[in-house]
Amino acid sequence: MCTRTCTEISLWRYVYFELTRGYWLEHDKARFAERRKRVYTFMKIPRELEKVSICSLHSRLILTLCAMQIYVLLTYLFAYTAFCVPV
Repeated sequence: MCTRTCTEISLWRYVYFELTRGYWLEHDKARFAERRKRVYTFMKIPRELEKVSICSLHSRLILTLCAMQIYVLLTYLFAYTAFCVPV
């Protein structure tokens, strides 16, 4: 059976514990600098992924609109030259 302490553990507590566990900066600055760099990189990944997906969506939208405009222009030119009767 799970005790009361099992139900009080949350994701945020786990992350906080992992980030602050054994944190004595004055003893080992290089190790914690590397750890901090890994955490910053981990936190940066979702933001960069979102930027890429938004940029991709934006470029697809622009390409779709350009293709639609070219299609309309070519259709108009074809209709104009095919059905235009010189006077």
